[in-house]
Amino acid sequence: MPITTENLIARMTWVRKNGLAAFSYEEDGNKVSMVSGAVSPSARKSPPPAPTPAIADETPAFRGISAPLGGVCYLADKPGARPFVTVGDRVSKGQTVCLIEAMKIMTAIAAEQDGVIAKILIEDGDQVDAAQMLMKLADD
Repeated sequence: MPITTENLIARMTWVRKNGLAAFSYEEDGNKVSMVSGAVSPSARKSPPPAPTPAIADETPAFRGISAPLGGVCYLADKPGARPFVTVGDRVSKGQTVCLIEAMKIMTAIAAEQDGVIAKILIEDGDQVDAAQMLMKLADD
């Protein structure tokens, strides 16, 4: 007899209710294994995190520098060296502002336009995702 949808749903509901992260179910030689994003019952009772409030400096006067690829972001060309830019620095289009290492290849990230570094949103050595905002630029 095959595993029925109703039996499977009942077991999945039980697994979720009890906070299990994985389970296997076998009936008449048919086996189903699942891994869920479930958490412990105590963690489920905590309220969801509050939404992040909008950053006050997100106005049309601010532009950003985003990561074109994912990897490890470095603010200087070597450990202990002076960072490429700091808050308040004036940058020109094409100027290197940081490096991203992906698959052992270093890629220089350049400012796409002139401006002043208003905010650096990452730390040296942070793992970044493609399209992640790295820095905010203000108009000159």
